[in-house]
Amino acid sequence: MIRHGSHQPVLSRLKDVARRVRRLTRRSTAFKIAKLFDRKPVVVVQVGSNDGCQGDPIAELLRNNSKWNVIFIEPLPHIFRRLRANYPGSPKYRFENIAIAEKKERRRLYFVSDEIKKIRSDIPFWYDQLGSFDKGHILKHSMLLGLSRTQLEAFIASEEVPCEPLTEVLERNRITKVDLLHIDTEGYDYEVLKQVDLKTSPPKAILYEHKHLSNEDKKAAKKLLSGAGYRLQSDDVDTLAIMHSRISATIAKLVIGTNYQ
Repeated sequence: MIRHGSHQPVLSRLKDVARRVRRLTRRSTAFKIAKLFDRKPVVVVQVGSNDGCQGDPIAELLRNNSKWNVIFIEPLPHIFRRLRANYPGSPKYRFENIAIAEKKERRRLYFVSDEIKKIRSDIPFWYDQLGSFDKGHILKHSMLLGLSRTQLEAFIASEEVPCEPLTEVLERNRITKVDLLHIDTEGYDYEVLKQVDLKTSPPKAILYEHKHLSNEDKKAAKKLLSGAGYRLQSDDVDTLAIMHSRISATIAKLVIGTNYQ
């Protein structure tokens, strides 16, 4: 039996406040992206889609812009089925049930099993967004999930998933130009960023989750993008990078703000 201390109600309220702040911040990010593309045709590649709804800062943009063509990339089969069900019946959506990696191979991906809901009906909705090649990354979230590391480990499952370089996925889908790249891969974001062609065909905007990156990878990601001509703005979860040479100073100020790097 899992017992919760007297601090649990306070902790729960703090978590709720944090979720609301993150939700407002991510809505602001979506607003900036919407302003940047201004209803124009857009090719979006989303690496680490999960189910395309929960915790996704651009989900509404993907649904509401008829001129946006999207490739969703999600490796876990049970999450992938939910993703397809959430975006049914449109030729503007394409789906890839794979993980992005340096080479074509199969790798073990760890995740929190749905069985955890049998003992914790109030488990935070994002428990199934913790898919990672690194089991330790999931265990780091035990306290936030209200569990001990031992309790959480009992519900960590794994599956071997197919992996491919990003370039192969783009070639298979005949994508020669990406306008918006969105990466959310639980600490693997910099590894994906390194595969992006920033010299000959840089995306107009890149949104990636820096929250789970090591300090070294955070610095490296910023250096990589800044060196390629992007201007960056970060909140506590994500970084939005916009190719500065492709937008006017007025638009840059509106979209990124005055405190961009």
